[in-house]
Amino acid sequence: MASRWQGTLLLVAAMAVAGGGELVAGGSELSGGREGVVGSSAFVSQVSRTKAGGSMRMRAEGSSKPLKRVVGAVVLRGEQVFMAKRASGKDYGGMWEFPGGKVEDGEDDQTALKREMQEEFSVEIRVGDFLASGDDGRIELFCYLADMLGEPVLSEHEDFRWVRLADLHDVEVPPADKPAISKLQTMQKR
Repeated sequence: MASRWQGTLLLVAAMAVAGGGELVAGGSELSGGREGVVGSSAFVSQVSRTKAGGSMRMRAEGSSKPLKRVVGAVVLRGEQVFMAKRASGKDYGGMWEFPGGKVEDGEDDQTALKREMQEEFSVEIRVGDFLASGDDGRIELFCYLADMLGEPVLSEHEDFRWVRLADLHDVEVPPADKPAISKLQTMQKR
């Protein structure tokens, strides 16, 4: 017999699948950070609670893998934001992104982001508040505001640059980065 939270999720998930296959919902039903597979539902195969934003990501049946957790640094200097150009041979090669990378087992988002910025740009950062998250069906990107404590050195990316916030709409970015850009543009209008 399904517990109360499973029954609630199955009902919500059935509505979500009818409207597009994926839903992000408030996390109150899974307080305590439970993760797992929802029983015999034909609609939902996986439910997981995210650490940032208190939401759950539910994926429709047929999605074979859970989303890989990735973090990105949104470093602001005045009216500009730091962006890195992905290497040509990689997914989304030639596109600009908020730099960062995969969260390894046993790491929290902040530790992973500090490690990735050190590895990719030989620079230390101070991680601030959560800004936004987005996904492309394979990864879920959690973007955090950050301060850069030095000057970056190019190593893994093709290039980096400081982009004016007003020009972000002209920059080609992977789908997972778009929610953070929308949030930055909303903040800029205030």
